[in-house]
Amino acid sequence: MGMTMTQKILAKHAGLESVRAGQLIQAKLDLVLGNDITTPVAINEFESAGFEKVFDKSRIAMVMDHFAPNKDIKSATQCKQCRTFARRFDIDHFYDVGTMGIEHALLPEQGLVAPGEAVIGADSHTCTYGALGAFSTGVGSTDMGAAMAAGETWFKVPSAIKVNLTGKLRPFVSGKDVILTLIGMIGVDGARYQSIEFSGEGVKNLTIYDRLTICNMAIEAGGKNGIFPVDDVTRAYVEGRVDRPWTAFEADPDAEYERVIDIDLGKVDCTVAWPHLPENAHSAREGSDIAIDQIVIGSGAEQLYNLATILLGKDRLYAIEKPSYEKIRQIYKAQGLRFEELPLGNEGIPDEVLFKSHAEILHVTPYRSYPSGVTASAEKKQTYLSFARSRNAFILEDDFGSEFHRMRPIETLFSLDAAEKGGRVIYLNTFSKTLSPAVRIGYMLIPPSLLPMAEKRIGFFSSSVPVLDQYALAELLNEGSFERHLNRIRRKLNP
Repeated sequence: MGMTMTQKILAKHAGLESVRAGQLIQAKLDLVLGNDITTPVAINEFESAGFEKVFDKSRIAMVMDHFAPNKDIKSATQCKQCRTFARRFDIDHFYDVGTMGIEHALLPEQGLVAPGEAVIGADSHTCTYGALGAFSTGVGSTDMGAAMAAGETWFKVPSAIKVNLTGKLRPFVSGKDVILTLIGMIGVDGARYQSIEFSGEGVKNLTIYDRLTICNMAIEAGGKNGIFPVDDVTRAYVEGRVDRPWTAFEADPDAEYERVIDIDLGKVDCTVAWPHLPENAHSAREGSDIAIDQIVIGSGAEQLYNLATILLGKDRLYAIEKPSYEKIRQIYKAQGLRFEELPLGNEGIPDEVLFKSHAEILHVTPYRSYPSGVTASAEKKQTYLSFARSRNAFILEDDFGSEFHRMRPIETLFSLDAAEKGGRVIYLNTFSKTLSPAVRIGYMLIPPSLLPMAEKRIGFFSSSVPVLDQYALAELLNEGSFERHLNRIRRKLNP
């Protein structure tokens, strides 16, 4: 039985005549890659195992990629640990500030990967280098630590999917569209622990950059690796970059594949992945009428208070209602913010009190302010907006419980402001009140005028809400269960 490209490369590096899918092998490595996040863990494992030398200082690459220049003490410590290790063992390919870049672009550019080689990296997108006809795959940091010492690692030989490419891409269509199309066809688990091997006459029409992009996302289909045949495009790219002999491998005519997928490149459209997975691939044309909300997800309103103050700035004067939710006062005090308390009247903050204030940020709860229960009238909402416009101020609209009102939807400050294109209101709400205190999911809507600032000041924050929780909530919303729940509560509260 014949072998695929991947199987031939693995057989060569394992010193075997042939291998088969599912076989466990020990293979020598041409390169071991780590970055500023994964390498420190690998170093810890290396040292805890008692290793005292690396297998080859010229075959280890460390790229300070994600947080260099360093954003904080933790990332600086990570990079320092890598730097110390690289100096200790005189690592040839250590890329720090000034020489580093995106690791998966840097390695091919520097000629560190060649056709027919076997490469592992403590990064799932190490599969990128299959574009050069190499076997490359991501591993855990523990495997990286052992590989830096041993120069080899174990593999289970993957089975393969053959993707037969024909035709030529149309203008403005690229490799990213090809791989999203493929993932849309087979799903994010469609190639689990399989080699995705591209072939066909259409391959010659893809640039090396198309191929790098396609192989980079093989992992998004669950693949062990992606790989392209070595042709004139490949040779032109490695010439002048790779300074060592290399071998091109070809799949045998009778190689066995789990399935064969045909893709006509001429029919591939500009493609985007809609939430929540890459397999939800659609033509970009289909999204022309889909609005994108300016939404930030966080673990309840209290976390979003902090993000809102980071967005708006801590050097401004804030105003809050009196009485108000005690946590607001505590959070503002803890952040060292200047704030004043404005007493509530029967319909909200009285006009004479409001317009005497020099506040630049107005934090209000228009619907049943806690603990007073005061609800701002329609006229008062307009007054709040007028205040914001006249003072060039912003409003934090802290909403909770309005979903239970018998008349839905409630006209919010955010919606009124949006209708006027004012860009003055940030809206906060949480599912902790509507579902359960155990559901720590809140959200913040940001007006378009603040999006550039939001990207700069809070765009790097990761969502603090587990993905599983978000999926569960999304299912409740999509299937209508959440709305039915609200209707039941509304009937009980408003008989």
